[in-house]
Amino acid sequence: MANSIVYALAWATLFGCAVAEPGDNSGDDSWSGGGKEDGVIRPFDRCDAGGPCPDLRLNASVLQSSIVIESRMVPSYSCSLNEGTILAPGLRRLLRFTTSTTNIGTGNLFLGNPETGDPKYFEYAECHGHYHFKGYADYKLKNLDGTEAAIGHKESFCIEDNAQGNGKPLPPRPTEPLEGQPALPDTWTPAQRTYCHHPGLHRGWTDAYYSTTEGNWIDITDVPPGDYTLSVSVNPEKMIAELNYDNNSADVAVHVPASSADGAVCPASSDAIFRCTADGTHRTKCFKGVTTTEVCPKGCGQPQEIAHFARCL
Repeated sequence: MANSIVYALAWATLFGCAVAEPGDNSGDDSWSGGGKEDGVIRPFDRCDAGGPCPDLRLNASVLQSSIVIESRMVPSYSCSLNEGTILAPGLRRLLRFTTSTTNIGTGNLFLGNPETGDPKYFEYAECHGHYHFKGYADYKLKNLDGTEAAIGHKESFCIEDNAQGNGKPLPPRPTEPLEGQPALPDTWTPAQRTYCHHPGLHRGWTDAYYSTTEGNWIDITDVPPGDYTLSVSVNPEKMIAELNYDNNSADVAVHVPASSADGAVCPASSDAIFRCTADGTHRTKCFKGVTTTEVCPKGCGQPQEIAHFARCL
């Protein structure tokens, strides 16, 4: 962005427009999540008997309503190719959707600092410039007989507070350092909103990976028109301890039309998305259906789609 005010608005848009389950009031207004466990970071791979414990619910209605199919050119330098979420460069067809998870349990979920966490759980995403929790969601597209229709993949997440069940305004995240700048002092506490550098999900709060997020799709280039089932599961390997795993998955109906009927990458209900040119001089911004091209005076830190943090400033 050309100035800090516009950049701040874009940053707030990326983080502040969340998808919550309508009428979801599963949590209270505080960060405590229930008295004595306030501020306590417990091991996330187990819950003590009778103690507070998270429960991650996949919001099926959000998944169903967010589906959009688009055709787009994927350059050879796209990180999605390296990550395996797109199968080949060139013109690809993508089934995009929002994966929304609410913690409806009795306890907060804190995953700690990924930089010092067990690499069994965390991986550094060069494309996004931060750590992700490995394989948080599993995506599959199935034929109506249950067989595989397209190659799915496990998607790694930040896991963070995006929306509060009661619809109240979100508290700010701790300030993040700009690319190339020294790291800021780590002042995060469990009483603050979680984010990529301290992932987790407070009780009653929702994490959403939007349909505009890099990798939140299935490559359906070779899938013929017809009716299918989109199957999404969060915490599929049960690496995070929960009260209940029965609400972690959802199957929703998907109709794949002829490619001529594809929608735009930014439908009217979507959040912002940024794409940088290969030489890092321009980027495309799409916000609520309006697409504009802007100059990146300082160049782009990464020449690919960005939906977390505007890296070309």
